[in-house]
Amino acid sequence: MSWLTRFKDDHKAVLFLLDKLEGLLKDTEYLGLRPTMFAEFNEFVEVVDDDIHPHFKAEEETVYPMAASVGEEARRFIDGMLDEHRKLYKVFDGFKQAVERKDAEEIRKYGFEIVKWLRVHIKKEETEVRWLVEQAEANQR
Repeated sequence: MSWLTRFKDDHKAVLFLLDKLEGLLKDTEYLGLRPTMFAEFNEFVEVVDDDIHPHFKAEEETVYPMAASVGEEARRFIDGMLDEHRKLYKVFDGFKQAVERKDAEEIRKYGFEIVKWLRVHIKKEETEVRWLVEQAEANQR
């Protein structure tokens, strides 16, 4: 199950980055936006573009169809996960645009949404989606 290890490692790395992003966003509330913070925000945007988007696409093409194959209830659950991806794509885009405009309020708004929604999403993938994929693999044996 090397794909599972890879996805789990990706999730760990993103959760670490979310902690870092959350701390930085809180700093902006007390310190205002500092020039060095933009480098950090731009780095997160690069991670989204270079790592998170491809990770989502890989899930959408491989993991989610396998999980959905377990049955109708699983398919509905995966449809919800795909909806979460679509919402997160929009939030990522809003964050990126806010960083480009150097709009502190919007950076915080979208940043805190990313932190909240992505943590919940990863937890579902690590529990429910993982369980569904294990069931799909067992059904194939």
